[in-house]
Amino acid sequence: MDTLNNITAGVFNTINDAFTYMRQHAWLIIFVTGGTYYAKVHYIDPLLEERKRQISYRDATNPRRVNTLEQDMKRVRALQQEQHKNITAQAVKVEKKKKSEEMEKKRVKQPMETKGGAGQRLGRGDGDSAGGSSGGYNPMNPWSTSTSGYRPARRNPNRGG
Repeated sequence: MDTLNNITAGVFNTINDAFTYMRQHAWLIIFVTGGTYYAKVHYIDPLLEERKRQISYRDATNPRRVNTLEQDMKRVRALQQEQHKNITAQAVKVEKKKKSEEMEKKRVKQPMETKGGAGQRLGRGDGDSAGGSSGGYNPMNPWSTSTSGYRPARRNPNRGG
């Protein structure tokens, strides 16, 4: 138990000596700490930054590294150019297709096209070259078809009751 008391007493004495030293030399500690901080901020940090910048510039302008980077850049740009050409060609094809579809929508179709090219000329029947009383429509004789002609609607008066 004595040794434990001796150890704790030694630790407390060391701490007490440290506080005593700080009390005696407080202004010296404050000025040295402030001066060190001032020198670091205004002199050491700018020198380190300048040194880092010089090393970075030297590495960036190294001819061997620059040559490799330029070759890589040319290769990548050529690849990007090829991809852009492909995309542009596809876009042109799509645009042409849309434009042709739009033109087809706007175009007025001829009567023969709507029937698939199998239209009839007026005044002629299906197979007869001399139109007579065949089943076709004759514009000079509207009653020539199978209908019985014009019949007005029957008038039935309202016989409500």
